[in-house]
Amino acid sequence: MNTFIVPSAHSSEPPSRLYLWKQRTLYIGPIQEPICFSSGAASFAVSLGGTIEISSKELEQPVTCRSILTPPGMDIECNFGSAPVAICILDVLCNDYTSLLPLMQNTLQNISYGIKKEQSYIDTFTEHFQNERPPAEIYQYLEKLLSRQIMSDQHHIDPRIDKVIELIQENIDDNLSIESLAETVELSVPRLTQLFRIQTGLAIRRYRLWHRLFRSLADLTVNGSLTNSAINAGFSDASHFNRTFKIMFGMTPTHLLMQSNGFKIFTE
Repeated sequence: MNTFIVPSAHSSEPPSRLYLWKQRTLYIGPIQEPICFSSGAASFAVSLGGTIEISSKELEQPVTCRSILTPPGMDIECNFGSAPVAICILDVLCNDYTSLLPLMQNTLQNISYGIKKEQSYIDTFTEHFQNERPPAEIYQYLEKLLSRQIMSDQHHIDPRIDKVIELIQENIDDNLSIESLAETVELSVPRLTQLFRIQTGLAIRRYRLWHRLFRSLADLTVNGSLTNSAINAGFSDASHFNRTFKIMFGMTPTHLLMQSNGFKIFTE
């Protein structure tokens, strides 16, 4: 894997780390401020030493927990406190989400929280944070975590949507039109947009922006320049990149990278 490293500012804490794989993404480290975000994929988060306070316009009052599973595209505010947190951005086709959902003990307005055997997840992620493991070992743990549940027969992957996602991922420099994507998979534009949202929980345009953010961070491990990485990922300028990043991650890229305990990015 390629690696990008921001040195720590005299902190005794392990560095925060971001692992970027094609299938899913893992962040592990502290997030010092409450963040409001609307991610481009489902996510699973575990606090490693405190609680997570969740707020949303769909909730009558905040929910406090130690683990949370959220569907794609949901607007949410999370306060992680000062403790480190492990946040896994799950696969876009919602295989991981469908696998984890039966393990969650509480659900309120599409937000699920309190995973069964929660302490075992806290202990394992804490061990990974305190003692840096090779990325391949981390990925194997996630695979075991996310595949332990038998997939629901109701979760069918439409091969046409799978193909559209593949085309978007492989043509980051070529802004393929929805019309072009629909023609390739032999669907009308309205039917494609409908199926894509049903399968992923997202609009095509939103997924495209999400994937460009992923690609920009992956590219950072190669060229070391955030601005160049944003341009290479298809953003028109730094302002567009920063604005999109803040909406989907709840913080600016500078805030993510410039942590006092240091920061590392690993990418395939």
